[in-house]
Amino acid sequence: MEQTIVIGVHQFIGFHLTNELLEKGKTVIGIDNSTDIENNEMDLYIGRNANYSFLTLDQLKEVKVSEQTTVFIDWYDIQINRDNCRVSPEELRNVLQHWGEDKAPIVMVLCPMVQESEQTFIEWQRIKSEKIIYLPTVYGPWQPETMAFAAAISDVDTNELLRTCKNDYRLDAIFIDDVLTALPEIQKQEHQTIILESVSKNQWAACAEELNKPELIKTLTSVENRVYNEKAFYHKVINSVTPKQGIALQIEHFEKMKRLSISE
Repeated sequence: MEQTIVIGVHQFIGFHLTNELLEKGKTVIGIDNSTDIENNEMDLYIGRNANYSFLTLDQLKEVKVSEQTTVFIDWYDIQINRDNCRVSPEELRNVLQHWGEDKAPIVMVLCPMVQESEQTFIEWQRIKSEKIIYLPTVYGPWQPETMAFAAAISDVDTNELLRTCKNDYRLDAIFIDDVLTALPEIQKQEHQTIILESVSKNQWAACAEELNKPELIKTLTSVENRVYNEKAFYHKVINSVTPKQGIALQIEHFEKMKRLSISE
C-alpha cells in the first residue's frame, strides 16, 4: 500500500507537509522526538485524521515499507531546531539501513541552505536517498523562534534577533505554501540534488522590510552568495504569496496562538 512517512512531523515544514498530504487523502505516518510544547496544538490539526498515525523514531523500524513508500525527512527544521528535536543523521541512517536495499523507500531529504548544509550534504550522501532538496529561508505560520522572522514577530531583544539570523539563508525566502506546491513537481524530476530558488528577487530582504526591523536589513551586508554543490539543479519557485501577504499571515497566526495561551 502506498504510504508517506514524515520524519519531523512536529517541526515547521514537517507539520505543514503532513497537513497538506492528509488534505489530499494520503496515508501518513508522522515521526518525531521533539519536546516542543507546541506539539499539542499541532496534533489538534492533524491528530484526529483517520489517515494519520504517530510513532517515535525507535518505533519506525517496525514499519513495513516498500518501493511505493515515500519518506520525507525534515532535516531543515531538525537541524535548525536541534535543541528541541534530538535526531541525528546516524539514527536516521540506522533506520533506513534496517529496512534494507530490496524494499528501500523513496527518500526525500529537506535541508537548509545555511553553512552547516555542506556537512549535511556529505552526511546524507552515505545513505540511499532519492533526492536531497536544499531550501532557502522558509517562512509562514508555525515558523520557530529560532529563525529571524518569527523572532522579530515575538519581539525578542536585538542581540537574540541577530543570533537567529545565522539560521536564515538571507539571500532568499519562500512562503511555506509555495514550497509545498513545488514538491510534487520536484518528486518527478530526475535530478538527485536540487536547490529551491525564488523567481522573485530579494525575498528575504522584502520580508525583513515588512517587519520594520532595520537591524535585520543591516545583516545583509555580510552575506555571501555560496554554492554548496555545483552539480545541483536550481528549481525556480513561483512566489504566489508575496512577502507582505506572507508576513501578515505569520503575524496573524502568532497573535492567534498568543490569545490561546492567555485564555488557557
